[in-house]
Amino acid sequence: MALNSVVLHVADYAAPYPGAFIAQLGMLDEELRRRGTGRCAFAFPPAAEGATWFRRQQADGSWVGIVHGSANRSMLRTARQLYEMVEETGASIIHTHFGSYDLPAALAVGRMRRRDRSCCLLWHYRTALEEDVDRRSLRRRVKDVVRYRVPSRTVDSCFAVTDALAREAALRGLGAKASAMIAGCDTEAFSPRPSVRDRVRAELGLQRDDVLVLHLGWAWRRKGGDLLVAAARMLQEKGLTRLVYVSVGAPAGNEPVRSLAFTDKVSDLHQAADIFVSASRSEGFGNGVVEAMASGTVVVATLAAGQREIFDGVDGCVAVPIADPVRLAEGIEDLLRRRSSWPALGAVNRAHVVSHYDMRSWARRMADMYEQLLRPGAVRR
Repeated sequence: MALNSVVLHVADYAAPYPGAFIAQLGMLDEELRRRGTGRCAFAFPPAAEGATWFRRQQADGSWVGIVHGSANRSMLRTARQLYEMVEETGASIIHTHFGSYDLPAALAVGRMRRRDRSCCLLWHYRTALEEDVDRRSLRRRVKDVVRYRVPSRTVDSCFAVTDALAREAALRGLGAKASAMIAGCDTEAFSPRPSVRDRVRAELGLQRDDVLVLHLGWAWRRKGGDLLVAAARMLQEKGLTRLVYVSVGAPAGNEPVRSLAFTDKVSDLHQAADIFVSASRSEGFGNGVVEAMASGTVVVATLAAGQREIFDGVDGCVAVPIADPVRLAEGIEDLLRRRSSWPALGAVNRAHVVSHYDMRSWARRMADMYEQLLRPGAVRR
């Protein structure tokens, strides 16, 4: 990778809080600067401008731009804007995230190459379909040809956050250009902190013997919030009344599951939790699961393809079928029966994440891939 190479990250991300994604970009920028080989520049949609993390990136001296339009609106205008951003930043790589800017970026890079301007294009595939690729309608499969197979000639590589998503991206038209770059967790931010646990449990009004069951429910159906509600009601009917169910970002009115507003203190909630539940119907990487494990919490999770490979076979995680509230309730009961083993099981979970999914390790692997891509004589697939 040439000295002072710039990677322009273009992401349709405008959440009010940074989350795992902004942490990943920050660690990757740190890694490139530490090596002395480059730095990151960033482009986000207009809705991101009011976010604290956006202003922090600007204050840190990073190049941060606003990109308009998407693959669905004003695509040519967006492509021109990305072309101009590359010219302004001197970027050697455009790295897109979350899909909305993939096609405009392909148009921009195609234009550069026709003008003998060298620029690599990476797509990052992060979100799983809610159905198997081979079960999609003919209309959707034709759209995949336009969306993936045709522009894949311009794409150098497409990185997926899990092996399952890499297979999905390949089947949708990217073929051999799709590969896994397994995502990572900030194991420093998500680590056991007893003092935080005590404080947050007090703030939530929990009694000493209450069992806090945590769920992340901002995409309610995809995250299986309705399934957790059904499972919780079954457990209540069995007399298990000391379980307190909290879902972050969930809609109100789903008793006995209590809704908490979306927050940037998810790591604190993981400290307070006794059991983390992922009832997801589909998952890309399963950030909630891996963050809970890193925090030393026991987990019940569905066998959704994206997250299954993270936890399957780990002693501190109970696997249950997708869309089965009865088995979900049984998974929670299973962990309740083993309550005395939670500290040991939580330690196993954390060790697994630190060993396999540490975010700094991810940043090093990603930086290695940039260097490989920009190496003189590198062959594009």
